[in-house]
Amino acid sequence: MTPFFRSALVVASSVACAIWATSCAQKPRPLPPGVVIIAKIPSELHNRYLVLWGNKAKRLRYGLIADEHLNHIFHTNRRGQLLDQRNRVVGVPPCGNPQKLSNFDNEAYAVSNDGRMIYCVSGRGAGGPLRSMRIGDPSSLRTSSVRFWDNHAGSISYISKTEIALLAPGASCIERFPGGFGTRLVIFNPITDRIVRRLRCTDGILPYRSGFMLSRRVAETGNVWTYSLDGKTWMQGTAIGATPDGLVYYGGADGDLRAANDPGAVIARNVNNAWVFDADSVAHVESLFRRQGTKKTRVKR
Repeated sequence: MTPFFRSALVVASSVACAIWATSCAQKPRPLPPGVVIIAKIPSELHNRYLVLWGNKAKRLRYGLIADEHLNHIFHTNRRGQLLDQRNRVVGVPPCGNPQKLSNFDNEAYAVSNDGRMIYCVSGRGAGGPLRSMRIGDPSSLRTSSVRFWDNHAGSISYISKTEIALLAPGASCIERFPGGFGTRLVIFNPITDRIVRRLRCTDGILPYRSGFMLSRRVAETGNVWTYSLDGKTWMQGTAIGATPDGLVYYGGADGDLRAANDPGAVIARNVNNAWVFDADSVAHVESLFRRQGTKKTRVKR
């Protein structure tokens, strides 16, 4: 093999590792039965999205807007229209620049359990209001008078039509809670436009069993995070989700995706953010795989 082709082969292998978020030096740990993870992979121009289950991976062109059980799935096209999983236009998203929605850089979304309502908050500048809308009915758009914060560690969670979990800026949290942006977990009623409960200071929230996992930044600068399941004991890493039986998945500052029960094993590399679902929900995104015509890809072992 000539030096030129040898160099070309090395470059091609490196690109493949970066695209599929797997380590060529270390065998990634397969996901256990019953778990599917949608991972956001940063790239030079646009974020890429992978669906990981078992030792397989499929690429998605766009990020998904979905409920927490992955039963109701939406995405956008280049015209900024909101589409369902059958690729039918069902309206427009209520937040951000629709043509850049696939990046999810500054918006966080939630969908109601029945798939009829969509909620979002923008994190640009000093935060933004919560916007809520019945899917397919732009006239139903509501914009809160309260401003909230968005970050990649979890910013919004649907509980019910009258209870949305969000992060609200709080000046008192800066002194009482180390690091972060001075925010606290609050429960907001979008119908009455009121915060009904103010809970503890935190920089990120994710559903965990009947409550929430909390995340916080260790310092104002850098990308060092810790997470807690009870608000008392803190572990290193950024929590990205948990299975119904409580198995936590988290990301490290190095971009490695790991499971809390086996922190020494790497599931995927170069992961910016991810979402954990039940593996039975893979069927709900298979239509997106078929429409794009992508081949089945195995995570390198």
